[in-house]
Amino acid sequence: MIKTCLHAVVLLLLFAVVAATLLPRHDTAVMRQKVAPPRAFLGEADQLATAAACVDCHQEICDSHGNSPHALTLSRTDSENAAIAFDGKSWSPEGTEITLSWQLRNGLLEVRHSDRKRTWLTEWIFGSGRHARTPLITWTDQSGCTVSLEHCASAYAGGVLGPTLEMEQLPASDGMAALGSFRSHEQTVNCFGCHSGSVPVRNGRIQFDKVVAGVQCSRCHDRALQHAERMQQGLPLQMTSLSGITPEESINRCGECHRRPDELGGQLRPDDPILPRFAPVGLSQSVCFQQQSTVLDAAGNKVRFDCISCHDPHAETDPDWRFHTQVCRQCHNPDRPEHTLCSATATEDNCIRCHMPSVPAGAHLNFTNHWIRIPEEFSDAEALKSVLSQ
Repeated sequence: MIKTCLHAVVLLLLFAVVAATLLPRHDTAVMRQKVAPPRAFLGEADQLATAAACVDCHQEICDSHGNSPHALTLSRTDSENAAIAFDGKSWSPEGTEITLSWQLRNGLLEVRHSDRKRTWLTEWIFGSGRHARTPLITWTDQSGCTVSLEHCASAYAGGVLGPTLEMEQLPASDGMAALGSFRSHEQTVNCFGCHSGSVPVRNGRIQFDKVVAGVQCSRCHDRALQHAERMQQGLPLQMTSLSGITPEESINRCGECHRRPDELGGQLRPDDPILPRFAPVGLSQSVCFQQQSTVLDAAGNKVRFDCISCHDPHAETDPDWRFHTQVCRQCHNPDRPEHTLCSATATEDNCIRCHMPSVPAGAHLNFTNHWIRIPEEFSDAEALKSVLSQ
């Protein structure tokens, strides 16, 4: 009897150890928020190269960029169509009797909370609308620094109003705090730094009259303004382009706003639900990215693989999966027997559906998981069954 019990205990302990090793973990990685201002050159508008400085030589690129999500990622509320999804609309958070309503008055978006006696005004809306648009209320705190509040309600594709991501529960607070989440001065500067071309700050205050909305040429191309000025004088000066730096430097440049691996706390795991939001982080963990230096194309040249392999930063992302899978087939091709081919489907089929699935984030958003990998062979139940059988 005792021997049988001991066997049972040993088996249970062994099962616990093996299960902990084999079963997928689903706890969320903790974000490590690095509070730092944007790069120094973004602080001065006169150091900024916009399309106006570049259009003489890059007409097609500038025209495309002007309609891209990058260029439209920040708008003043009096800009054309910027506040159209909010103006004259009302929204009630699910499970509450609260109503939020908006009205555009003299170029400012006024928001009213049904349980509060006053209204609040904002002149900035973040986001291009491709995923969402969210108002940001700004003011000067007691120390004279610009701070902000990110609105708890956002307008999603098609003008649908809903809770801002990670603010599904309306704050149970008084005053302005009932409208969303406070952002410190450093966080506020960073918000504008990723959504604009220039963020001048004087004595802690953002100089809003000099903010250049939308991501501009200098955000990605160092020395872009000097390049444009020298070209006009017939004195060429090479500026930095994403294709001219290493793949690691390239995805980290994108990661200045879309996050870098070193900005996520804890061990990075494929099942972290937060990762699909941060494409450079997932891509950096992919074998396709990590082993690219060992791969040669059909002409014998080293393969290059980074964000711009699939995404033109000057344009809207192409929605056709065939455009993206042709990048995969540069390596995963039947004519390249030394490279791994998918055993589940034909090479010309949609690789992205399985290897880079679209993942829901909230009720109105989906993000493509950029950690390219083979789907898990076992579900939780199948893994448990496998452990028990062994």
